Amino acid sequence: MVFLGEKDQPEHEGIIYTTEAIKFTSEQRNSLLENLSFESSDGLTLGRERIGDNIEDNGLAKVGNATISSILQKLKESSTVVVKDRINREGFNQTLDFRKTGGYWLNALETFPYRSTKIETLYFENEVERDFSILLINSSLFYLYWSTYSNPRPSSEFVGEISVSPC
Repeated sequence: MVFLGEKDQPEHEGIIYTTEAIKFTSEQRNSLLENLSFESSDGLTLGRERIGDNIEDNGLAKVGNATISSILQKLKESSTVVVKDRINREGFNQTLDFRKTGGYWLNALETFPYRSTKIETLYFENEVERDFSILLINSSLFYLYWSTYSNPRPSSEFVGEISVSPC
């Protein structure tokens, strides 16, 4: 990540503009900076837990264009349930396997046909929540969310940060 900043009005909070998460090849390196598109991440930062000296660790949105910003704003406005509040509790016995690494897609299945250190099991209270989560993780909307907020190396902790609207 490259982070550049300039505060032009010290008495006001600044707005951070970001690009999308960019995966590039060595051939694209020379022209990459000429083709960047920025968008305000204002209002799209994800609050996380407090770390060391009570400093808040935030997830900065890598937005890049107005369409992504609009989608994320709509998700934020309509979301009422955070997935982490519904997973991995004692006594939950419905599981899904989640592959914690991704390239241009992510995978979740009820059970993967093989085991790997890159696969983590998540626990749900019932089949409906588990099956909904499988659909969600495998969707292009989740991939957009993941690529906007992740590092982009997901983990089950990141999956838990998702907010959804009840049907």
